[in-house]
Amino acid sequence: VRRHPDHVTAQDVMATDLVAAGPDDRILDAARRMVKAQVRHLPVLDRDEIAGFVSMRDLFDVLVDVAAHEEDVVVVPSGTRVVVRQE
Repeated sequence: VRRHPDHVTAQDVMATDLVAAGPDDRILDAARRMVKAQVRHLPVLDRDEIAGFVSMRDLFDVLVDVAAHEEDVVVVPSGTRVVVRQE
């Protein structure tokens, strides 16, 4: 049964199987969690409170920055995934 958006709350549509990172988690671990859960944004929880979010764009920016300093790394955007390959 479809309900009018005026009567639908965030709780009605939110995901309850929360995937999150901690503030001290390695960025690659957070990225793997995002890929496995098929999410584009990952909340960062510090003592059960939201400290911030990590997005796919954030991860891409980190990888591009690393690639700029590594001559043998090529970063290729592929939809929402980032493929890192050594040539």
